[in-house]
Formats: sequence, structure tokens, C-alpha cells
Amino acid sequence: MAIERKSHQAGFSKPPTFKGIIQSISPSIIGWLVISSILTAAYGYFVQDNSFKEVGVFQWMLILVEEFLIIGIVTGLVMLYIHDKRQTESPIQRLFPVVIWGRKILVQMGPLLRQYLFLNDTEETPYNRITRNWVYESSRGTRNTIGFGSQLDMDKVGTTIIMPATFTNVKSKNGEDVGHSYKKVIGEHTGVEPVTLNHFVHIS
Repeated sequence: MAIERKSHQAGFSKPPTFKGIIQSISPSIIGWLVISSILTAAYGYFVQDNSFKEVGVFQWMLILVEEFLIIGIVTGLVMLYIHDKRQTESPIQRLFPVVIWGRKILVQMGPLLRQYLFLNDTEETPYNRITRNWVYESSRGTRNTIGFGSQLDMDKVGTTIIMPATFTNVKSKNGEDVGHSYKKVIGEHTGVEPVTLNHFVHIS
């Protein structure tokens, strides 16, 4: 009996569930929301009480929402400062409270920034961006041809050059139809569930 296969696109995970989001909320975040809400309510009661009758309830609530954002940011920075000063695991974090988190964010974003902003198309290993883009386009059956000129060093030892053919599709005699009529069946004579490949390059 053939087993139904489900393909998963590489690089994507399952969407987060509501239960998972609730479980990921730390007590610090809950405390920050509670303190910010209390301070905002106190500000609205003691400071914005007079404007309640003048501007109306909706405008008054909009003012409180804006004040909540400001109070939330200030409260979060104060709580983060107290946390960094009281923690004993990292002396550097205790000496440079709050600002140390900017460095941590940059360290986490380092690979992403280097990949898309600072590295060129031939520096990554073992497969550089040129090779990966060619594989991605070939696996989707889209056009994978590259224009004249190259970023690769053709004289470097170990460089692989794939020479293009003038006509690559026997039926249409059109080079733009590369891979459109490709069909390869694997496992047809082995007694297992056969797999049909519609492109000559695939991503597993």
C-alpha cells in the first residue's frame, strides 16, 4: 500500500499556537505589563481626569494608549536596568546595563547581516549564493540561466564550468524550455513506492 507523502518546504517551521505563545511569556513580561498598566491608570486618574469630560471617552482612551506606550518603554528600561545591576552571572552586563542588550542583539543578527549585507556572492562555504540560487531555481523548474560574465575565478584550480548547449530541448529547439519536459521515475522496478522527479535538480 502506497503511503501518502507530505512535502515540507525547507526553512519554514510550524506557525506558533496560542498555547505556545502563552507558555513563552515570562513572569518578567507579565510584571512589566502590570506595572505599566497601573502607572498608566494612575496617570489617567490624577493627571488626565479633567480632560475626560472635555474630550470625551474615546479621545481620552486614545490619549491613555499613547501614554501607555511611553510609560511602558520607560518602565521596561528601568526594570531592565535593575535586572542588569542585580544579576551576578555577567560582570560586563552589570557594568554596562541596558546598553549591553544592543550588543547581544547585534551578535544574534550577525550571521544575517553578514550573509545579506557584507559577504559577496562567492564567499560563503560550502555552497556560495550563486550556487544556491542556481539550485533553487532549477528545483522550481524556473529559468536558471545566468547572463554573460561571471563572478567566479575561471583560472582557479577546482573551478567547475558547465558549458551551455545551443539547443537544449529536442522537441521545441528552445533553450528557454530547459527542464520543462524533464521526467524521471525512481523506484519503478524495485517494488517500493515510486517517486517522479519533474526537475533534474531537487532540494531534499
